[in-house]
Amino acid sequence: MKAPILAFCLISSTLLAQNPAAPIIPAVRRSPIPHDSSEGDLLPENYLLKVVTIEKDKPSAECSVVVAGTQFQANFVDPLISISGSINPEKEGVFLVRYSMGVEIPSAVQNGSYTPSQFSTTVRLRLDEPIQISKSNGRSYQLSINRLPEGGKKSGDTAR
Repeated sequence: MKAPILAFCLISSTLLAQNPAAPIIPAVRRSPIPHDSSEGDLLPENYLLKVVTIEKDKPSAECSVVVAGTQFQANFVDPLISISGSINPEKEGVFLVRYSMGVEIPSAVQNGSYTPSQFSTTVRLRLDEPIQISKSNGRSYQLSINRLPEGGKKSGDTAR
């Protein structure tokens, strides 16, 4: 009884291995992002790096991330924005920011689809002074860096 079952298994696996139409399903493993010692140097304090989307001259979305090191990376879902790069302090209140940013904007041609856009550059940012880093078809993006007050709260936040 065992011999026919074993023969069936061997023949089936051999046929499946030779059939190029058989789907190969890759194993997807999600692993936590490991702590990497190449994160860069530490900044003297925590800063808030912020991207603001402006449509028709009005802010429509804001994404921000707190950074304490010179390297950063963030992926946001709403809106679809990813940004990564490095921050290097130059002089008091001025930072050299090298970054690469990708955005996906709703397609004007096809409902429900998105059009990707990406750019990379280097800018000098002054504390608390947003600058426009990109503009296209009535949509622009501003980038800014702000010092976080002691305790990590943004100015204007109050304890409740």
